[in-house]
Amino acid sequence: ALKKKSDISAAFKIYVADAKSHGHTVKAVRCDNEKVLKFGKFMETLQGLGIRSEPTPPYDPRAGGVHERFVGDVWEHTMKTMLNAKHVPDKCWPCVMKTIALIRNNLKHSSTQRIPAIDWRGRPQRLSNM
Repeated sequence: ALKKKSDISAAFKIYVADAKSHGHTVKAVRCDNEKVLKFGKFMETLQGLGIRSEPTPPYDPRAGGVHERFVGDVWEHTMKTMLNAKHVPDKCWPCVMKTIALIRNNLKHSSTQRIPAIDWRGRPQRLSNM
């Protein structure tokens, strides 16, 4: 997890290296118009890696794509209910989100009928670390 938004460049370089080690190429990044993403070190990182930046239109949640809808759905329908039902503090949400993503990445995708974890790493993720 990032401690500060300014840590995104270093984390992104690690992500790109991981993607490359699994035979994937990052060609573009779609992000909102957050200042830390539009200016400075992150943009320099993208340019240095030859990756296109595709900012989304302001105030248009439909432009967020599948991931944004997934996060919204998970928060609204799963995490919020779990955290409220058990009176769990909000600081626990990263662990809950990670668990949900881990489970979801090991289930067949509805449109491709493929398992994302296997497509990405060539094997299922280990669930024993949950």
